[in-house]
Amino acid sequence: MSAVCVARLKKELQKLKKDPNQYFDTVPLKQDIKTWHFVLKGPSNTDYANGFYHGVLKFPADYPYKPPSIMLFTPNGRFQINAKICLSNSDFHPESWSPFWSVNNILTGFVSFMTEESKGLGSMNASPYHRKLFAQQSLQFNCKNPQFKKLFPEYVRLHQLRLERGQTTDDNIAPIHVEQATTQSNNVYTRDRMFDYLMIALVVMLLAYVWKELM
Repeated sequence: MSAVCVARLKKELQKLKKDPNQYFDTVPLKQDIKTWHFVLKGPSNTDYANGFYHGVLKFPADYPYKPPSIMLFTPNGRFQINAKICLSNSDFHPESWSPFWSVNNILTGFVSFMTEESKGLGSMNASPYHRKLFAQQSLQFNCKNPQFKKLFPEYVRLHQLRLERGQTTDDNIAPIHVEQATTQSNNVYTRDRMFDYLMIALVVMLLAYVWKELM
C-alpha cells in the first residue's frame, strides 16, 4: 500500500467526519483503511425511502490513481447483492476514473444512480412493491450481520428503538427473499429482450418490404 493512498484516505475520512454527508455514513476497517463499509440512506419520495443499505468500497493500493470496487450486502431490488456493481467511477471503468473524485463523490453519485433505471452489470429491475418492501425490511436485515452491528452501533440502536415502539415490518406483509425478487427481475429482463427482438424482426420485415417495392 502506497503512502499516497493512506494519506489520501485519511484526509477524506477526516473531511467526512468534519462535514458528514446526509445520504450516507462510512466506517473504514481499523485493520485495513482500504476497506470502507458504508450505509446508504434511501432518498425520500423514492422506492428506497426509509431504507438503509449496507455496502463496501474496496480501494486499490494505488488509489487515488485507480478507482475502487463497490458492493452492496442489503437486498434492495436495484442491484444484486454480494457482487461488484458496474459504475462509471468504479473499477469496471478505470478509463473514466479521475483522481479528483473522492469517497464523497462516489457514494453521492451511487445514491443518485440507484434512483435511476439505467441498466448495467450487477443491476436488477425488481418491482416498486418489492423495492419498498426491501427498504422496510433493510434495517432488520442489516442487524443480523455481526460486522454491521459492530461497525454501525447507532443503526442497531435505531432498530431496537423501532422495535420498542412497535415500528417493525408489517406482519400482514410476508417477508420476501432475494431469490424471489431476482427471479422477478430476470423475468422482466427476459420480456424486455423478447420485445427488443420482436421490434428488430418487424423493422427487418419492413425494410425488406420497402426494398422489394423499390425493386
